[in-house]
Amino acid sequence: MSDEEPVRYTLDAIFNDVPIVVLWNDWPIVQRQTSGTQSNLLNPFVVEGDNVLRVLAGPVTELGSQFIGVGLFKWDPGSDVRQTIFQVEWTPRFGYTKDGYHEVARHVVHARKAFGRWRWEDAKPFRIEDEPTLKVEVLKLRDALKAKDIDGMMSRSRLKMAEMGRATGRHGGAVEGVQREMLRTMFDGGAHVFPWNEDDLRFRSGAQGRLVRVFLEDGSEPLSFMAGDNMVEVPLVYSHLDSGFELVR
Repeated sequence: MSDEEPVRYTLDAIFNDVPIVVLWNDWPIVQRQTSGTQSNLLNPFVVEGDNVLRVLAGPVTELGSQFIGVGLFKWDPGSDVRQTIFQVEWTPRFGYTKDGYHEVARHVVHARKAFGRWRWEDAKPFRIEDEPTLKVEVLKLRDALKAKDIDGMMSRSRLKMAEMGRATGRHGGAVEGVQREMLRTMFDGGAHVFPWNEDDLRFRSGAQGRLVRVFLEDGSEPLSFMAGDNMVEVPLVYSHLDSGFELVR
Protein backbone atom coordinates (compact mmCIF):
# COMPACT_ATOMS: atom_id res chain seq x y z
CA MET A 1 0.00 0.00 0.00
CA SER A 2 1.40 3.41 -0.98
CA ASP A 3 1.06 6.40 1.27
CA GLU A 4 -2.12 8.19 0.23
CA GLU A 5 -4.05 10.50 2.49
CA PRO A 6 -7.54 9.08 3.14
CA VAL A 7 -10.75 10.78 4.16
CA ARG A 8 -10.75 11.50 7.90
CA TYR A 9 -13.66 11.13 10.26
CA THR A 10 -13.22 12.90 13.59
CA LEU A 11 -15.28 13.37 16.72
CA ASP A 12 -15.05 16.21 19.22
CA ALA A 13 -16.75 16.10 22.61
CA ILE A 14 -17.08 18.64 25.40
CA PHE A 15 -18.74 17.74 28.68
CA ASN A 16 -19.29 19.50 31.95
CA ASP A 17 -20.36 18.12 35.32
CA VAL A 18 -21.96 14.94 33.92
CA PRO A 19 -20.65 11.47 32.99
CA ILE A 20 -20.67 10.77 29.27
CA VAL A 21 -20.36 7.78 26.95
CA VAL A 22 -20.11 8.19 23.18
CA LEU A 23 -20.49 4.94 21.27
CA TRP A 24 -19.45 4.45 17.66
CA ASN A 25 -20.62 1.10 16.31
CA ASP A 26 -21.16 -0.02 19.92
CA TRP A 27 -17.55 0.84 20.86
CA PRO A 28 -16.93 3.50 23.54
CA ILE A 29 -14.97 6.25 21.80
CA VAL A 30 -15.52 8.58 24.78
CA GLN A 31 -16.12 7.33 28.32
CA ARG A 32 -15.52 9.94 30.99
CA GLN A 33 -16.77 10.74 34.47
CA THR A 34 -15.40 14.27 34.84
CA SER A 35 -15.60 17.54 32.94
CA GLY A 36 -13.31 18.03 29.97
CA THR A 37 -12.87 17.79 26.22
CA GLN A 38 -11.79 14.97 23.94
CA SER A 39 -11.00 14.61 20.24
CA ASN A 40 -10.76 11.30 18.39
CA LEU A 41 -9.91 10.00 14.95
CA LEU A 42 -12.67 7.54 14.07
CA ASN A 43 -11.08 5.99 10.97
CA PRO A 44 -9.92 2.75 12.67
CA PHE A 45 -13.53 2.04 13.68
CA VAL A 46 -15.35 3.15 10.52
CA VAL A 47 -16.90 0.29 8.57
CA GLU A 48 -18.34 0.18 5.07
CA GLY A 49 -22.12 0.59 5.30
CA ASP A 50 -23.99 2.01 8.27
CA ASN A 51 -22.05 3.41 11.22
CA VAL A 52 -24.07 4.24 14.33
CA LEU A 53 -23.20 7.10 16.67
CA ARG A 54 -24.87 7.18 20.11
CA VAL A 55 -24.42 9.80 22.82
CA LEU A 56 -25.32 8.79 26.39
CA ALA A 57 -25.59 11.12 29.38
CA GLY A 58 -24.99 9.79 32.89
CA PRO A 59 -27.08 10.36 35.99
CA VAL A 60 -27.88 13.88 37.18
CA THR A 61 -28.62 14.02 40.89
CA GLU A 62 -28.79 17.80 41.21
CA LEU A 63 -29.45 20.29 38.44
CA GLY A 64 -26.59 22.64 37.70
CA SER A 65 -24.31 23.49 34.80
CA GLN A 66 -24.40 20.06 33.15
CA PHE A 67 -23.66 20.20 29.43
CA ILE A 68 -22.68 17.85 26.61
CA GLY A 69 -21.63 18.88 23.12
CA VAL A 70 -20.63 16.35 20.46
CA GLY A 71 -19.62 17.01 16.87
CA LEU A 72 -18.96 14.52 14.08
CA PHE A 73 -16.87 15.80 11.18
CA LYS A 74 -15.41 14.70 7.85
CA TRP A 75 -12.23 15.91 6.16
CA ASP A 76 -11.68 15.12 2.48
CA PRO A 77 -8.19 14.02 1.36
CA GLY A 78 -5.84 16.96 1.03
CA SER A 79 -8.39 19.41 2.39
CA ASP A 80 -8.23 21.48 5.57
CA VAL A 81 -11.95 22.23 5.39
CA ARG A 82 -13.93 20.50 8.12
CA GLN A 83 -17.37 19.31 7.01
CA THR A 84 -19.97 18.92 9.73
CA ILE A 85 -21.86 15.63 9.57
CA PHE A 86 -23.72 15.89 12.86
CA GLN A 87 -23.75 18.04 15.99
CA VAL A 88 -25.73 17.86 19.20
CA GLU A 89 -25.86 19.88 22.41
CA TRP A 90 -27.57 18.61 25.54
CA THR A 91 -28.50 20.04 28.92
CA PRO A 92 -30.82 18.51 31.53
CA ARG A 93 -33.71 20.65 30.27
CA PHE A 94 -33.94 18.20 27.35
CA GLY A 95 -34.52 15.37 29.82
CA TYR A 96 -32.36 13.47 32.26
CA THR A 97 -32.31 10.54 34.65
CA LYS A 98 -31.07 10.24 38.22
CA ASP A 99 -30.00 6.64 37.72
CA GLY A 100 -27.95 5.06 34.97
CA TYR A 101 -27.35 6.39 31.47
CA HIS A 102 -29.86 7.48 28.87
CA GLU A 103 -29.47 8.14 25.16
CA VAL A 104 -29.57 11.83 24.24
CA ALA A 105 -28.66 11.51 20.56
CA ARG A 106 -28.29 8.93 17.79
CA HIS A 107 -27.10 9.35 14.22
CA VAL A 108 -26.36 6.91 11.40
CA VAL A 109 -23.55 7.61 8.93
CA HIS A 110 -23.48 5.52 5.77
CA ALA A 111 -19.97 5.04 4.41
CA ARG A 112 -20.29 3.69 0.88
CA LYS A 113 -16.53 3.27 0.71
CA ALA A 114 -14.33 3.24 3.80
CA PHE A 115 -10.99 1.54 4.46
CA GLY A 116 -11.71 -2.05 3.53
CA ARG A 117 -12.82 -4.69 5.99
CA TRP A 118 -11.08 -4.65 9.35
CA ARG A 119 -9.99 -7.95 10.87
CA TRP A 120 -11.95 -7.18 14.06
CA GLU A 121 -15.19 -7.16 12.06
CA ASP A 122 -14.86 -10.96 11.69
CA ALA A 123 -13.74 -11.62 15.26
CA LYS A 124 -15.40 -14.14 17.53
CA PRO A 125 -17.52 -12.65 20.33
CA PHE A 126 -15.61 -12.41 23.59
CA ARG A 127 -16.78 -14.74 26.38
CA ILE A 128 -15.95 -14.72 30.06
CA GLU A 129 -14.24 -18.10 29.68
CA ASP A 130 -11.79 -16.43 27.25
CA GLU A 131 -10.32 -14.24 29.99
CA PRO A 132 -7.46 -16.60 31.03
CA THR A 133 -6.28 -16.94 27.42
CA LEU A 134 -6.36 -13.20 26.81
CA LYS A 135 -4.60 -12.58 30.11
CA VAL A 136 -1.67 -14.72 28.91
CA GLU A 137 -1.34 -12.55 25.78
CA VAL A 138 -1.33 -9.35 27.81
CA LEU A 139 1.34 -10.73 30.17
CA LYS A 140 3.54 -11.68 27.19
CA LEU A 141 3.29 -8.15 25.85
CA ARG A 142 4.09 -6.68 29.27
CA ASP A 143 7.07 -9.01 29.68
CA ALA A 144 8.41 -7.94 26.27
CA LEU A 145 8.12 -4.31 27.33
CA LYS A 146 9.83 -4.94 30.67
CA ALA A 147 12.64 -6.80 28.88
CA LYS A 148 12.95 -3.93 26.37
CA ASP A 149 12.33 -6.51 23.65
CA ILE A 150 11.32 -4.29 20.76
CA ASP A 151 11.11 -7.17 18.26
CA GLY A 152 8.85 -9.07 20.65
CA MET A 153 6.58 -6.07 21.08
CA MET A 154 6.38 -5.43 17.34
CA SER A 155 5.59 -9.05 16.56
CA ARG A 156 2.59 -8.84 18.89
CA SER A 157 1.50 -5.49 17.45
CA ARG A 158 1.95 -6.12 13.71
CA LEU A 159 -1.76 -6.36 12.86
CA LYS A 160 -2.47 -3.17 14.78
CA MET A 161 0.33 -1.35 12.98
CA ALA A 162 -0.86 -2.53 9.56
CA GLU A 163 -4.47 -1.50 10.13
CA MET A 164 -3.61 1.80 11.76
CA GLY A 165 -1.49 2.50 8.71
CA ARG A 166 -4.44 1.76 6.44
CA ALA A 167 -6.67 4.00 8.54
CA THR A 168 -4.26 6.94 8.25
CA GLY A 169 -2.96 6.44 4.72
CA ARG A 170 0.49 5.21 5.72
CA HIS A 171 2.30 1.99 4.92
CA GLY A 172 2.19 -0.45 7.83
CA GLY A 173 5.97 -0.71 7.75
CA ALA A 174 6.28 3.05 8.18
CA VAL A 175 4.00 2.96 11.23
CA GLU A 176 6.07 0.14 12.70
CA GLY A 177 9.27 2.09 12.02
CA VAL A 178 7.97 5.09 13.95
CA GLN A 179 6.96 2.84 16.86
CA ARG A 180 10.35 1.13 16.91
CA GLU A 181 12.20 4.42 17.03
CA MET A 182 9.92 5.76 19.77
CA LEU A 183 10.47 2.66 21.91
CA ARG A 184 14.22 2.72 21.31
CA THR A 185 14.40 6.36 22.37
CA MET A 186 12.34 5.71 25.51
CA PHE A 187 14.34 2.65 26.52
CA ASP A 188 17.61 4.51 26.00
CA GLY A 189 16.22 7.21 28.26
CA GLY A 190 15.57 4.76 31.08
CA ALA A 191 11.82 4.23 30.66
CA HIS A 192 10.33 1.85 33.23
CA VAL A 193 6.98 0.08 33.44
CA PHE A 194 4.63 0.64 36.34
CA PRO A 195 4.18 -2.68 38.20
CA TRP A 196 0.82 -4.40 38.59
CA ASN A 197 -0.56 -7.78 39.54
CA GLU A 198 -2.20 -9.95 36.90
CA ASP A 199 -5.24 -10.28 39.17
CA ASP A 200 -5.81 -6.54 38.60
CA LEU A 201 -6.57 -7.06 34.89
CA ARG A 202 -10.11 -6.35 33.75
CA PHE A 203 -11.78 -6.87 30.37
CA ARG A 204 -14.67 -5.03 28.72
CA SER A 205 -16.00 -5.93 25.30
CA GLY A 206 -17.87 -3.83 22.77
CA ALA A 207 -18.79 -3.82 19.08
CA GLN A 208 -20.96 -6.91 19.69
CA GLY A 209 -18.09 -8.54 21.57
CA ARG A 210 -15.63 -8.26 18.70
CA LEU A 211 -13.37 -5.71 20.40
CA VAL A 212 -12.05 -6.15 23.96
CA ARG A 213 -10.43 -3.40 25.98
CA VAL A 214 -7.96 -4.50 28.64
CA PHE A 215 -7.49 -2.24 31.65
CA LEU A 216 -6.57 -2.37 35.33
CA GLU A 217 -8.93 -2.41 38.29
CA ASP A 218 -8.39 1.32 38.86
CA GLY A 219 -9.23 2.08 35.21
CA SER A 220 -5.65 2.78 34.09
CA GLU A 221 -3.85 1.17 31.16
CA PRO A 222 -1.76 -1.97 31.86
CA LEU A 223 1.07 -0.68 29.68
CA SER A 224 1.84 2.55 31.52
CA PHE A 225 5.40 3.70 31.99
CA MET A 226 7.54 6.72 32.69
CA ALA A 227 9.75 8.06 29.92
CA GLY A 228 11.77 10.87 31.43
CA ASP A 229 9.24 13.22 33.02
CA ASN A 230 6.41 12.00 30.79
CA MET A 231 3.89 9.29 31.56
CA VAL A 232 3.02 7.14 28.54
CA GLU A 233 -0.14 5.01 28.44
CA VAL A 234 -0.70 2.43 25.70
CA PRO A 235 -4.33 1.38 25.17
CA LEU A 236 -4.80 -2.35 24.61
CA VAL A 237 -7.69 -3.49 22.43
CA TYR A 238 -7.79 -7.13 21.34
CA SER A 239 -9.93 -9.27 19.05
CA HIS A 240 -10.45 -13.04 19.11
CA LEU A 241 -9.41 -14.11 15.61
CA ASP A 242 -8.89 -17.57 14.14
CA SER A 243 -5.21 -17.31 15.08
CA GLY A 244 -6.10 -16.45 18.68
CA PHE A 245 -6.23 -13.10 20.47
CA GLU A 246 -4.45 -10.34 18.60
CA LEU A 247 -3.84 -6.70 19.41
CA VAL A 248 -5.87 -4.73 16.87
CA ARG A 249 -6.12 -1.16 18.23
